Amino acid sequence: MKSIFNPNDNNEFIERINKLTPQSKALWGKMNVAQMFVHLQLISQMALGEIKFKQSIISIFFASIAKKMLINNRPFPKNLMTDPNLVIFEEKEFEEEKNKLIILIKKFQSLHSDKLKDSVHPIFGKLTFKEWDTLQWKHVNHHLRQFGV
Repeated sequence: MKSIFNPNDNNEFIERINKLTPQSKALWGKMNVAQMFVHLQLISQMALGEIKFKQSIISIFFASIAKKMLINNRPFPKNLMTDPNLVIFEEKEFEEEKNKLIILIKKFQSLHSDKLKDSVHPIFGKLTFKEWDTLQWKHVNHHLRQFGV
């Protein structure tokens, strides 16, 4: 599987992001492209330990099942349920959000396992470096596929 920490794979994401325009339409889901950029920013900031979300009671019960469903070699299914903290409703400015996302994606190129050791996923709790890598790569890939790139 590809890795968000690998510079070549990371650069591939940036190339795909740069193919998007404000007019890019989602093939599924409700977010527009700028909202998707913000959604991915939040996930990246969470992985980097820059922001924290509380783990919900419901997620604690379903975490192990959901983790097995998502942290594997299969792509995420379309229209996957999203944590309410990560749903973006307000309109966002395309270029500004795109640039913020690219900066965050680039941060992953220089990370090593120590950086993610204190990051806690709001559904899955503590993850290993490899689990964060798989989850991040699959999540970004999922949303870029959502917009056809």
